[in-house]
Amino acid sequence: MDYINVVGPGSRFILAGRATWTLEEERQTLAAADGKESVSYLAEISGRISGMINLWRGKFPKTAHVASFGMGCAPDCTGIGLGTALLSQGIDWARSAGVCKLAMGVFASNDRAIALYRKMGFAEEGRLRGQFMLDGELIDEIRMALWF
Repeated sequence: MDYINVVGPGSRFILAGRATWTLEEERQTLAAADGKESVSYLAEISGRISGMINLWRGKFPKTAHVASFGMGCAPDCTGIGLGTALLSQGIDWARSAGVCKLAMGVFASNDRAIALYRKMGFAEEGRLRGQFMLDGELIDEIRMALWF
C-alpha cells in the first residue's frame, strides 16, 4: 500500500492514484494469491519495494485460459531492466500455470510500457477509445496480448 501511495500520485499511468482499500483488504488479496489462480511479485532494491506485477486468471471456466496483469515500477527505477525482469517472471508463471493468453490494457500514451510489451512479444488486439481521462484529455486504452 505504501508503494502505491508513493508511486501512484507521481505516475500518469497507475490507475490507483492512491490506495483506497484497507490494510485488511490488502492482506486478504495477497493471501488469496495462491500461485494457481493469481500471484504477485515484488521487486526490492536496497530494502525498498521498487516494482510489482500482479497476475490473475479468469474466474470462470470460459476465461480460465486467460490471465491478466497489472504492473509498475517506481519512477527512480525505470530504465534498469526492472520491468523486463518483472514481466519475465509473470510470463514464466503464466506458462507454468497453463495459461494460453496473457492480456492487459495500457494507456496509449505510455510509450515506454508499449515498447516493453512489444519487446516481450505482445501484440495489439484492440483499442478502447477515450477509456481514460488524464488531465482533462481522453486517452485510448490499447489491449495487448501474448499467446503461448
